[in-house]
Amino acid sequence: MRTVAGVDYLASLEELVPALAAEGLPVDDIEDDGRAFFAFHHAGRCIGFGGIEGDGRDRILRSVVILGAARGQGTGREAVA
Repeated sequence: MRTVAGVDYLASLEELVPALAAEGLPVDDIEDDGRAFFAFHHAGRCIGFGGIEGDGRDRILRSVVILGAARGQGTGREAVA
C-alpha cells in the first residue's frame, strides 16, 4: 500500500480551485473563516487536496480530491485515515 508522504498547508489557491471545480466540488466559500485546505504530496509532487471545516473539536471533512495517476490506488482512503 502506498503512503501519502507529505501533507502541507496550501499556500496558494491557484491549484486548489481548478482541481475542486473540475470534480464539481464547491469553491465559493473556501476562503471563509473556519476552513483549512491541504495539499497531499508523494514523491515530491502534489497528488491531491483536502479540507476541514469547523471550530474547536467540531470539524467536518470536506472537498477531498485526488489527482490523475494517483487515483485508484487507495490514495484518497489513506489521505483521510
